[in-house]
Amino acid sequence: MFLSKLVLFLAATVCVSSSVQQSSRSADGKVTFTCQHGDEECYINRIHACVLDQNPSSLDFVNFIYKHLSATDERDRNERQELELAKSLLPSSISWDNVSDCYHGDRGTELLLSYEDRQSKLNPELPWVPNVRFNGVYDADIEDQAMTDLTSTVCKLLKDNKPDVCKDHVTKTHPKMIKRNKC
Repeated sequence: MFLSKLVLFLAATVCVSSSVQQSSRSADGKVTFTCQHGDEECYINRIHACVLDQNPSSLDFVNFIYKHLSATDERDRNERQELELAKSLLPSSISWDNVSDCYHGDRGTELLLSYEDRQSKLNPELPWVPNVRFNGVYDADIEDQAMTDLTSTVCKLLKDNKPDVCKDHVTKTHPKMIKRNKC
């Protein structure tokens, strides 16, 4: 997997909530979240926030998210089922007890509120998820390229000290990208 060879060259910032997640606070101070695609999406957002809060390696986190979201194509899981699925996919480097404590406690709420706040300040605002920005800048064309071939896109954007995987990957799979890079 080319991405695993690139991970040392990336500093990714991940916000793990949907483009239409809103919070509300009741009179007693309890915070509830409403997600565009229903409760299951809110469970997933909270799980991902709590996993990310455990400071996993970038590769472990990306692999977990990929496996979890691939498995969640089958919708209509209740909260218990979603938690069981996440636990079964969690890398051994991450403590399920810590994730569970975060999920069921105030920490999970704090994390989701912080992500909601960060997303509300994005410019331009978040059009959808996943949303890919490089160096804090949103560019629809670059996002489309990244969704198709993340490795080539990252390699194109790296200025200096490109890893060998960039030379191998771009040359073998995308000769057109080499032409576009020549000025």
